[in-house]
Amino acid sequence: MRYLSPSRYLYSKLSAYPAEASAQTDARIKKRLEELSYLERISAPIRRGKRFFFSRQHADKEKVVWYWRQGPRGEPRILIDPNTLSKDGSVALRGVSISWDGRRMAYKLSQNAADDATLYVMEVGSGEVSKTIYMQEGRVVFVIEEVEHVVGGEADRPLGPGERSPSPGPRGIGEGRG
Repeated sequence: MRYLSPSRYLYSKLSAYPAEASAQTDARIKKRLEELSYLERISAPIRRGKRFFFSRQHADKEKVVWYWRQGPRGEPRILIDPNTLSKDGSVALRGVSISWDGRRMAYKLSQNAADDATLYVMEVGSGEVSKTIYMQEGRVVFVIEEVEHVVGGEADRPLGPGERSPSPGPRGIGEGRG
């Protein structure tokens, strides 16, 4: 009696499997994996002031969409949808932080999966976006300003039109009331 190992037996069966059937099976497996990868998910709500915030992964969208509602039974409104920020999907939402009173949301956006990101602050009610960071009681703590400068060699100086800095970055400007 001749003994075939389980792997040798399966190999012999698979090698006899017609190429058409294999392609159909591959297509079914790919379709099923896509169905399982794109599931509808929703986060637990976060209460800030009288507003509730949550994220939702739509089955037909690549990136998570953030929503807010006024009170527990309010109508959900889109806060930020990274799927609409670029035609090619190159803009990514890197982080979200909501103020305790629910009036503002800070978030970071990055281009082309880059490690660096730009920080923005949104007024939730109006959707107005700025680069001013607020703390409790509406106090302005930090203003983000893109500053281009030349470092080293000659004294640090602002760049002129058309000049580029090797490493532009944000700079904080004072403290004050907003």
